[in-house]
Amino acid sequence: MQDYIEIPLPELRGDIQLLPGPMAADGSPSWTIHDPARGRYYRISWTAFHMLSNWPAATARALIEKIQHETTCRLHTTDVLSFIKFLFSNNLTRDPINHDFLAYYHQYRASRPAWYLRFFHNYLFFRIPLLRPDGFLRSTLPLVSWCFDLKILYFLGFLGILGLYLVSRQWDVFFGGFLYFFNWQGAICYGLAISLAKTLHELGHAYTAIYYGCKVPTMGIAIMALLPIPYTDVSDAWRLNSRRSRVAVGGAGILVELALAIMATLAWSFIPDGGLRSAAFVLATSTWLMTLAVNSSPFMRFDGYFMLSDAWGIDNLQFRAFALARWRLRRLLFATAEPKPETLPRLTEHKLVIYAYITWVYRFLLFLGLALMVYQFFFKLLGILLFGVEIVFFIARPIAQEIRVWRNLEHSNIPVWRKIGLAGMLISLLCLIVYPWQNTIRIPAVLESEQHQAFYAVEPAQLKQLTVRSGDQVTAGQVLFRLESPKLEDDINLCEKRRELYRIRMERSATDPDASADRQVSIQQYATESARLAGLIKQRDRLVIRAPFSGVIVDMQPHLKLGNWINSTFALAGIIAPQRAVIHGVAEENMAAALLAGQSGRFIPQNAFADAVDVKVAEISKINLRELDQPYLASIFGGEVAVKKDAAGKLIPTSSFFAVRCTPINQTALNRKTRGTLVIQAQARSFVSRWLDITLALLIRESGF
Repeated sequence: MQDYIEIPLPELRGDIQLLPGPMAADGSPSWTIHDPARGRYYRISWTAFHMLSNWPAATARALIEKIQHETTCRLHTTDVLSFIKFLFSNNLTRDPINHDFLAYYHQYRASRPAWYLRFFHNYLFFRIPLLRPDGFLRSTLPLVSWCFDLKILYFLGFLGILGLYLVSRQWDVFFGGFLYFFNWQGAICYGLAISLAKTLHELGHAYTAIYYGCKVPTMGIAIMALLPIPYTDVSDAWRLNSRRSRVAVGGAGILVELALAIMATLAWSFIPDGGLRSAAFVLATSTWLMTLAVNSSPFMRFDGYFMLSDAWGIDNLQFRAFALARWRLRRLLFATAEPKPETLPRLTEHKLVIYAYITWVYRFLLFLGLALMVYQFFFKLLGILLFGVEIVFFIARPIAQEIRVWRNLEHSNIPVWRKIGLAGMLISLLCLIVYPWQNTIRIPAVLESEQHQAFYAVEPAQLKQLTVRSGDQVTAGQVLFRLESPKLEDDINLCEKRRELYRIRMERSATDPDASADRQVSIQQYATESARLAGLIKQRDRLVIRAPFSGVIVDMQPHLKLGNWINSTFALAGIIAPQRAVIHGVAEENMAAALLAGQSGRFIPQNAFADAVDVKVAEISKINLRELDQPYLASIFGGEVAVKKDAAGKLIPTSSFFAVRCTPINQTALNRKTRGTLVIQAQARSFVSRWLDITLALLIRESGF
């Protein structure tokens, strides 16, 4: 190492700036290197600050001797060499290490991976700068400076509590509003609402950065997961040596969105039904969901992550947490003797490790969801390709890299008891995947009467007689409702008069030998009117609604009164045969393969106070459903089956489902249709078997390009 001590120190760039930083987590001071040419900031420790302060020393030896003579800091040659490499790798020096200018070429090549690697890493996220807003923001800051008063924050908190309280009194109405936006018009409305919220979100970041004396060099559009969203460059907040100020800059966007959500929620509570209330609903729900589910999440590099990093006082939070977690995992599994990445207080170390494990699980699920999204977004061939890219580069590749490290570890020093434990874990995991232990299948289902019918008016009419109420027992043929249509009565009277007129003409023409031709016309017209009158009378008779079979009246409209006008789409009530129940369920393709007629199960109603029903599988459809005939199970009506409506209004499942019909084992009485879950004891299957079935079905379904 003696030769390395004598190497000359490379000259630093003259434009870089050294700024004071916040206190580190251990209470030591820190500093920040600002690279104005690239707009980047680097946090350095107390030791690195002393090296930079004494950099004019000619060699590494002179630098170490000067620092150890003038300060209490103790350095080693490796510390200086590591710091030189850090400066060079981040383009902070004028000269390369050892004046080897070929190193510049290697550095450039290392920073420019192959085009396909850049595409695979960046096609889901890249930025397009559009504006240089610093001057505009500074000139308009006085217009929004009142927003930085703490009293405004307290007032918004009060309005938020008030708005949530008012909405809680109308939960059903509020959540029912989602059903009206499950279409392309709703998607457009939510897109516009999110665009507005995100624009205000970024302005919140920008104005707060300006308020604390930072610069905002650019604003623009970022393409994230194929969706355009605004972004603001507030990296200058690294200049701030107050972590509280940096938390304020990072959290300003979230606060703006929360304020928008609060105002929209409060407005929804007071605005009458109409387009304006729908707009308030869309704005409120989109901002609440995006703020809570995306921006505030500390597991991706969004606002919540940077706020957590500043609140904990740990820069490069994820990088350091991941390094500690990998070290802890390797030590746990293999008892490795590799040095700890860094020494931190025990509580901080535990906190970072737990954070890393949660982030890994979160990212696994997120990248899996992104893979499915890009698969659905593009045409088949490109969708399958991008799905594979997501799985390989963001899930399989990191796992394979870690396993490669495990293989290169020294295994000879691992205690025997730890090897036995690892082998037991692997065998248990293999058994969990391969052994067919899972024999319970849960599918959404509806319990209803095998005989059921709803009553509608054949045409718009007025209710003249009401003889039953919901829950009444009725017999076949019993009159339930008597309706009257004035228009129909007028048509019948007019038809009777026309028929009588033709009858008279027909009788008169019978006594006149010269009117035989007119008589034939009158006979034909009389027959036509008679047939029309018979049809009208039959239609009037259908306005007297009778029970088609003996049963119980259910789902009667609660506000039905004599004199009400009823249109032909209004369901008056329904009737069921309560002693003849049947359960209709739908099973996904991989579940339907394990179902057989005769298997037993249990129907568990959604209503916690209703009794479960023991059932037996009667029939499994051999053809997948083209249309869901049980609206109770559809996602747009609160069910579990994802559907979309076609042009004709039919409910089309988004994946393959098969109809399953079950019958109760014991006699079951019911008074209404009930939604629930069907739990069936099916043939035991392993995870591997299920995954193979799903994969095979997917390949068969998507094999045609």
